[in-house]
Amino acid sequence: MKVYSLTFYIAYTTDGILSCGLTHMAVTHLDLVKCNMQIDPTKYKSILSGFGVLLKEQGVKAFSMVIADVEVVQGKSQHNFLGGWLMGILEERNWVLHPS
Repeated sequence: MKVYSLTFYIAYTTDGILSCGLTHMAVTHLDLVKCNMQIDPTKYKSILSGFGVLLKEQGVKAFSMVIADVEVVQGKSQHNFLGGWLMGILEERNWVLHPS
């Protein structure tokens, strides 16, 4: 794969979506339950029961909003693509220090 080609940026973006996006989506659901446990510890007694309470009261909508926040509002794919593009420009101009 040629560095800084379109294929390079597509691979870089896909890597960012898979590594950061999927991990963040999994952890953010846990954080949602943890925050509810801190707000109302009698209602949300544990992580597992917290998931059950959220699912019963708010349905899948509660969890789908977390996915929307992670992927759309935070823009993981845009961030990764732009980060790779910026590194390409900096390296082309020798503004990035490389360890020897």
